[in-house]
Amino acid sequence: MALLLLFPARAFAAAEETLRYELLWGVIRVGSAEVTTRRVEEDGRTLIRFRFTAKSNWWVEKIYPVEDCIDSFIDPETLLPVKLVKRTSEGRLQCDDQLSFDREQGVACWVDHVKSGRIEYAVAPDTRDFFSLMYVMRSFDLRPGREDRVTIAADERTHGLIIRVGREEKIPLRGGGKVRALRLHIGSEREGLFVRKIPGAVWISSESPHVVVQMQVKVPVGSVRAVLVGGGGGAGRAAATNLARQPGIPK
Repeated sequence: MALLLLFPARAFAAAEETLRYELLWGVIRVGSAEVTTRRVEEDGRTLIRFRFTAKSNWWVEKIYPVEDCIDSFIDPETLLPVKLVKRTSEGRLQCDDQLSFDREQGVACWVDHVKSGRIEYAVAPDTRDFFSLMYVMRSFDLRPGREDRVTIAADERTHGLIIRVGREEKIPLRGGGKVRALRLHIGSEREGLFVRKIPGAVWISSESPHVVVQMQVKVPVGSVRAVLVGGGGGAGRAAATNLARQPGIPK
């Protein structure tokens, strides 16, 4: 197995940043999302908290309300997740669960607070959750034509992902202008419900600080794109500054 996606190709220190996205269904704005990274004290340890939040706008609330908050707590030394806390509300589906990793024992424990369920299962030493994978993916040596397989833990089991790096594309952004980015195709080794929970494609900017400029996710009503519109703090500010040099990108 190739090791491209298992070990960062260069030092990665995006510990304090904010990236803001708008959610589009076709050309219609249906909500907003934000990704933040912060150093926090959690369970007596200094960890990196990678937080993803998403919320539908006022008119979508009447049809399919969404309010998500997902935290992945990452060890700053190994860049491996310690735990994933997920609180999401999408339509009628409510989730409140936690996935914890015991690296010494090689075990993950998933606790479902809604259904009062608890499941433990074995994981490989380099297993991540999807959100911590998104965090470190920016540091990988991504080149067109590369294909790699990774294992992630999600809820009560592990899943194999296939990540293919496509060609560089020019991604249009809000208000005009384009940014050069590599397209990553993300697929599951097995079909099933899990496939609908991950982005089918992610675009990472070709230039430093290599941020996610766009994602495409399947939803019950079709496909939604998350498009970068701004940022702040560390790499987030650098990303916003670099992209702002191109027409149509807000400072």
